[in-house]
Amino acid sequence: MNASLFYYKGYDLRMEHPKLHTWFSNLELLEQYRGIMSDYSTHVHDLPPQMGSCHSNKSSKSIECQNIVDNGPYLEPMLNRQMNKESYPCPDDAI
Repeated sequence: MNASLFYYKGYDLRMEHPKLHTWFSNLELLEQYRGIMSDYSTHVHDLPPQMGSCHSNKSSKSIECQNIVDNGPYLEPMLNRQMNKESYPCPDDAI
């Protein structure tokens, strides 16, 4: 929901709701969650084929958000909207 709202509606759930941002940040500290989480780009481009369609509200904010997801910047993970997976080492037992 977080990625879809950002991409299709220009609504930044984490920035609009600081307590949800804290919850996401704490969840991302859990190794179990990091092992199954997705990134915004994969999520928003995989949903439409599964659900039939997703529609942008075509606001200037949603267009800006779509551009961030599709084209970056990726140096700071989506401007602090999602976790930087590279900051966590690959587990020793990963194949």
